[in-house]
Amino acid sequence: MVFEIKGKSPAVHPDARVAETAVLAGDVVLEAESSVWYGAVLRGDETGVRVGAGSNVQDNAVLHNARLGQRVTVGHAAVVDCCEIGDECLIGSSASLLRGAAVGRGCLIAAGAVVTGDMVIPPDSLVMGVPAKIRGPVTDEHRTMMRRNADKYLRISKEELPTIE
Repeated sequence: MVFEIKGKSPAVHPDARVAETAVLAGDVVLEAESSVWYGAVLRGDETGVRVGAGSNVQDNAVLHNARLGQRVTVGHAAVVDCCEIGDECLIGSSASLLRGAAVGRGCLIAAGAVVTGDMVIPPDSLVMGVPAKIRGPVTDEHRTMMRRNADKYLRISKEELPTIE
């Protein structure tokens, strides 16, 4: 479902994939090969939502005025509210990133973590907990897993999700 807010409508690249039950509302931009899965809600009513090329927003995730870099994975039921996420990050299932948080390139935010408002996370950080804390650097094993996950969603989105026509 696609909705206009304040005179702005979503802009979806022809190569992006969107599940029929996803909601795109207002100033939302989906770049090439991005995907938005079942029940996800992307609402851009203030500063807009940008989903970078090759990124995926999984089932029931909520993005509100958020910016995702390229090849970002937002896990099932994650909430990303008024945040900036760098390239090649993984936001785990049910993680919450609150207003003003900034996540550097290559970070892994663990499932269920709560990143408090205005927290700045340096590149290549492993973040866990409630409230979230930096637990150390992302390892090569983490990076491999994150890359495989992004590749998987690129592949399966082309098999399972339609483009918006």
